[in-house]
Amino acid sequence: MTTRIILFVAVSFLIALTEGLLVWNNYHSEQKLFQDFLEQRAHYFDSLFKTTLENTALQMQQSASYIASISEVQQAFYAGRKAVEAEGGGKGGLQAQMARCQLLSIVSKPWESLERLYDARQLHFQFGLSVTSFLRVHTPDEFGDDLADIRFMIQDALRSEKPKMGFECGRTTCGIRGVVPVTINDLNHSNNSQRSLKIGVLEAETSYHSLLQRVEKSSNAHFAVLLTLNHARETMWSNHFADYLAQNSAIGNYFVESSLHNETRYLLDQSCAQAILNKLGIGWCRIDQRDIALSAFPLRDYQGQNDSRRAPVGAIMTWYDVTNELAQLRKNFHTNIFYAVVTFSLIEIMLLITFRIATQKLKHMLNQQTEVLHELSLHDQLTNLYNRRYLAECLEQETNRVQFRHPANLSLALVDLDHFKNINERFGHIIGDQVLIETARLISNHIRPSDCMFRYSGEEFLILLKDTPLNTAVKLCEDLRQLLAVSTISTLSAGSITASFGVVELTTSGAASIDQLLKYADQALYQAKMRGYNRVDYISNVL
Repeated sequence: MTTRIILFVAVSFLIALTEGLLVWNNYHSEQKLFQDFLEQRAHYFDSLFKTTLENTALQMQQSASYIASISEVQQAFYAGRKAVEAEGGGKGGLQAQMARCQLLSIVSKPWESLERLYDARQLHFQFGLSVTSFLRVHTPDEFGDDLADIRFMIQDALRSEKPKMGFECGRTTCGIRGVVPVTINDLNHSNNSQRSLKIGVLEAETSYHSLLQRVEKSSNAHFAVLLTLNHARETMWSNHFADYLAQNSAIGNYFVESSLHNETRYLLDQSCAQAILNKLGIGWCRIDQRDIALSAFPLRDYQGQNDSRRAPVGAIMTWYDVTNELAQLRKNFHTNIFYAVVTFSLIEIMLLITFRIATQKLKHMLNQQTEVLHELSLHDQLTNLYNRRYLAECLEQETNRVQFRHPANLSLALVDLDHFKNINERFGHIIGDQVLIETARLISNHIRPSDCMFRYSGEEFLILLKDTPLNTAVKLCEDLRQLLAVSTISTLSAGSITASFGVVELTTSGAASIDQLLKYADQALYQAKMRGYNRVDYISNVL
């Protein structure tokens, strides 16, 4: 009898121990799945924020480009620069001030529209190697200072004579900026011809406010932009830095640059949140009877975007409520313990089946959400075409298939809408965006399902034609060109939208790299434009 009891107790103990270990193991597995879900969400937030930041900077760059193209602006800016140089540099003298006032009166109305439509905060004219401030339209009483030691985006725009964009701190504010060169056509009286003279650059800047509104609407999470004290102190004028700190007192080495929520400071004051912020990590905290998932990723300015070795200038903090999700995890754990105590056999089997089903469902849900997030990261938000990020991966797969695996042809067509800038200037960016959407849809509907179409840049598209020789690709592009030329797109009449095409081919015997393939396609497109636009051109026998 004693032996039976001992054996029963021993078996019962082993069953209980096995069940307990099973319950504990499943609890930690669910925690691991939950942590994986948080990490996937954090990666999505990071990608969404960077994409929206890039689009916002491009919007500022396009706005600055429009104002810089106004001839009256060019003339007044040119007169002001000459006056400053003649009057000793810096702030200049009376003539420089007169030119500054004239320029201010010319850009006042466009500046008001820029503020109203795009939440712009700055419009700034600068020139020279020392990056001399000629006119801050937003604060016209502050001018004449040199910005060469802090405004690297402007230096690059002046040096390369090309537009630049990104996030950067200045003397007065930190913001999302677009910088474009400003030139003027000058008559050369010796040979009665015109020449283009470089005047300086024009910069438009906005805050993170509207950007945060867009990303929070898309993600159902809260965002905050944080800057390090050291970076702000090194770039801003001392009085502006003092104003920043007066409005946003420091939290450790950071202060809140932008947020839409009053709870941000309280949240960041919590030690748990500070630990996640300091290591730029992912986790969750129990705050005021709520479970909050947090993630922090680095904020890089213009220099940091071009050189990843540079330290971040701040951080992006995200958070959202996961009280229900964690409550469900805890409830599952307690329920499992209860059923394990009630019975060591039947309930154990039932729980095992239940856990397996629950785990499979959770994994299925996470896999579905991962697929959705992956698809979102591969598509352009405006046109729903594949984006440039996916292009490199797709091109590498296809070129490897053509060159090493499957004897086949691969053709590439680069499409550029002719004179698209005029569409935006005449009809506005809303119509311009609609033209891009409908053009993308029109072309996509007339290529094979096996072919891929990408948004390559602003008004450029790229078509990847699998198993297609050059002559077939050229004929297809010619058909598409004619179709566009006779189609009614958006509110514009037929014939208003035309496109130029550049086509190249990669064959099994070709040895071109992806960069070379894109380069030749761009050259073919350039040839089409040089020969009068609205045509198809190609490069053969080069790959």
